[in-house]
Parts: sequence; structure tokens; C-alpha cells
Amino acid sequence: MNVHLTTRRVGAFLGPAGRDQTSGTPHPVPLPRGADDPAGGARLRQLSERLTGARLSGG
Repeated sequence: MNVHLTTRRVGAFLGPAGRDQTSGTPHPVPLPRGADDPAGGARLRQLSERLTGARLSGG
């Protein structure tokens, strides 16, 4: 599959365009509720590092 986006938006989320977003070609879709929550992201990162023992870069 070859995907070419002519319009890009910071924070855009791409997902399947099919029924219930479970299949189909990539298409801009709304972010799932809470996906842009910085505090939730920090908790997820801390938990992931603790459970895996890996230090995640970029934050």
C-alpha cells in the first residue's frame, strides 16, 4: 500500500478508515479520548519503564 498525504497537521492521528476503524486504508481520524493528556502519558511512560526495566528515550 502506498500512502501519500498532501496535508499534514501536527498531532494528526491516522487510523483505518473502514467500519469502526478496524480495517481500511489510513485516514485522519479523531484522537481517542485522553490520548493527548500529558499527565496520562507521563504515567504510562513511568509504568512502562518500571515494568520493562528499559529507559525510554525522548522525555
